[in-house]
Amino acid sequence: MDLGPPLKRVLAALSQASAEGDADAALRRVIPVVRDAAGADAALALRRVDEVTAEVLASDPRGVLPDSVTTPALFGGAIELGRGVYRDTSALFAIPKPLRGATAVLPWSRVGGIDGALVLVRRAAAPFADEERALLEALPGLLHALVHLRGQALRADALRARFEAIVQTLPHGIVFLDEWGSEAWVNSAAAALLGVEGGVVRLPDVARAMANLRARADNRAEIQRDAVAAFSRSGAELRDWRWIFSGPPRRALSVATTPTSVLGERGRLWIFMDVTAEHFAQEELRENNAALAAAREAADAANASKSRFLATMSHELRTPMNGVLGMTGLLLDTPLTADQRDLVETLRTSGEALLAIVDDVLDLSKIEAGLLELESRPIALRACVEGALDLLAPKAASKGIALGIRIAPDVPAAVYGDATRLRQILVNLAGNAVKFTQRGEVTVEVSLLGADEAIAPAAPAEPGGAAVDPPCAIHIKVRDTGVGIPADRMDRLFRAFSQADASVARSHGGTGLGLAITKRLAELMGGRVWAESAPGVGSTFHVAIAARRAPDPPPPAARASGLDASLGREAPLAILVAEDNAVNQKVIGLLLERLGYRADIVANGLEALEALERRPYDVLLMDVQMPELDGLEATRRLRALRGGARGRPRVVALTANVMTDDRERCRAAGMDDFLAKPIQIDPLVAVLRRAAEAARAEGPAAIEAAPAPAPPLDRETLATLRGIIDGPGELAGLIDVQLASAAELLGDMRAALARGDAGALAAAAHQLKGSSAMFGALAASERCAALERAAREDLAGQARERLDALEAEWARAREALESERGA
Repeated sequence: MDLGPPLKRVLAALSQASAEGDADAALRRVIPVVRDAAGADAALALRRVDEVTAEVLASDPRGVLPDSVTTPALFGGAIELGRGVYRDTSALFAIPKPLRGATAVLPWSRVGGIDGALVLVRRAAAPFADEERALLEALPGLLHALVHLRGQALRADALRARFEAIVQTLPHGIVFLDEWGSEAWVNSAAAALLGVEGGVVRLPDVARAMANLRARADNRAEIQRDAVAAFSRSGAELRDWRWIFSGPPRRALSVATTPTSVLGERGRLWIFMDVTAEHFAQEELRENNAALAAAREAADAANASKSRFLATMSHELRTPMNGVLGMTGLLLDTPLTADQRDLVETLRTSGEALLAIVDDVLDLSKIEAGLLELESRPIALRACVEGALDLLAPKAASKGIALGIRIAPDVPAAVYGDATRLRQILVNLAGNAVKFTQRGEVTVEVSLLGADEAIAPAAPAEPGGAAVDPPCAIHIKVRDTGVGIPADRMDRLFRAFSQADASVARSHGGTGLGLAITKRLAELMGGRVWAESAPGVGSTFHVAIAARRAPDPPPPAARASGLDASLGREAPLAILVAEDNAVNQKVIGLLLERLGYRADIVANGLEALEALERRPYDVLLMDVQMPELDGLEATRRLRALRGGARGRPRVVALTANVMTDDRERCRAAGMDDFLAKPIQIDPLVAVLRRAAEAARAEGPAAIEAAPAPAPPLDRETLATLRGIIDGPGELAGLIDVQLASAAELLGDMRAALARGDAGALAAAAHQLKGSSAMFGALAASERCAALERAAREDLAGQARERLDALEAEWARAREALESERGA
């Protein structure tokens, strides 16, 4: 049998079907040709669905064999064998009886997940001849291509349907415009938004609808500007282009547009996303944030005004109180009659009460403003408790009240914390107990909280690293046998300016701030306070604070205190006092005289600097607020004259301003210590002893010799630069550039100073400051920094003096750099 003609007919049918692009039509056209060529009476193209089901893809003639679903028994194992199977099907029930004869099954290889075969059926039982089988064996490759074509078509249809379903159900509007402007495609969401039909739409209709939508936007002018700017260039793309509509209904659209190119088809894609909820929520959030920022600025301004007011009032109150308490203290050291002593004691007690009120108000203000910072240093607990009760002992003794201390054996000897604030808590609680107790005793008990009562410790670890020992909770009880507190008044205890009974202010005095401050301090220490009381029986106030164990403190060293004239012999010091207030001058002079010192006194900072030029001093007690030149600026000038080095004289800030930031300003100006007004004896003695220790450490020659000037170049910095440059020739070249640049900058500074241009002067000083530091000329860099500050703050006052100092220092640096260049 010549296979050529039958194969040609099959190929011709396949080619014609492929040209039509319809896979189903191709199967229907090819199967009859194959059937006729093989001499079969019927043909089926089958796909195996599963073990019990086969799907009929095409059949010929229609209706003779099953044309929808049949049994996979028809495959006869041909798919598993991968080759044609020829058999007698007289007993195969799936084939109608008139056709049960010989059967040929031709499997095609797996195509796109489709297993199947072509089944040819003869009525006659005569098997297929060899020539017929040869023809059939040549067909699987063609059948493979045909089935592949149909599979691809089916997948394309499925993908197209799936894509259409996704795009049409998206909540975002999608519009596609082709490159030629002939038509547009619009999904359902875009059709509803623009008011046009969905699917393929005439381009003019879509363009008109989009223009109408844009014209209704509140920000249409802004949209127009963005469009003109963007579409003036090819390939324009916009993201999150907001179109806002005040309504009704109120709406915000996020519009995106981008050029597209798919399989050679060019166009532009528009996406409209409804972001109404998000946009207006963000807008409301921005408005709320702006309102909050304005409120915060107002609150900050109010807090700043409050802080300035409190600092001013503190200074104004403490300055006269310094005179009152200082003079009463000195007066009590003189021979007095009993009546005179009683009057002076009353005067001093009243002054101390007024000072306590000022301190309480300032403390509460600092706590409320979040400006109070706690220290973390070792505290000897017993010494702290005893020190607090020592302050109350005279008052308790005068009332016949016994003071007692009980410290449990498991309490650590020392913990890390703020000794001053812990003592303040103890004095507040024990002081109240003494105040409201007429007879009996006041006892302070210190123990550890049990595990079932423990608070959550939040105390800081000791300086220098994490604590080795676990945190503990210190429990302090202050018991008294006083008047007690009624149950309905207990809720007032820890409120500011509130007392359990308003009448106590008349009978016992006080502002009601002590317990409020105690509560806030305990909370800052990671703890809490509470109280128990019964009228006529007494009260117990509890404080629990978080702490960490510290090393045991050394045994206390005995020292003299108070107005002891031997201090001047034990710790000799040359003292200069700068104070403008005549009363304060007299008080400080007398206090120092009683301690064994004779001080020189000047009235302002300028006089202090002049006095220091005449002779050396160990200590300078420097008032902060003075006319002509205040203490802060005088200290800055003093340190600048010595190249920023500390040493003699030891400068002690003397001020009635006791806020934390006041202390920071004093330290920043170069002051070494701090003494608050009104001046108390013990703090003054402590300051003088520290000054004496510093003077002994410097040695006797330090009194006469000024500090050695800093070296013109820091060798380590220059060595680092040399290592980076990696070559002597390169470093010499850089030094030449630096010397030339410095000479030019110094000339610019002189010119700027002459014409009064503070900005240019500061800029030139800033530039030379950075380059000098890079070459290790640190002293010159510091002079530049001082000149820059002077230029920004007070051109006429200090800039000329500091520029002179800079030029002198740079001459030293230039000489050292020239030496390095030749090395």
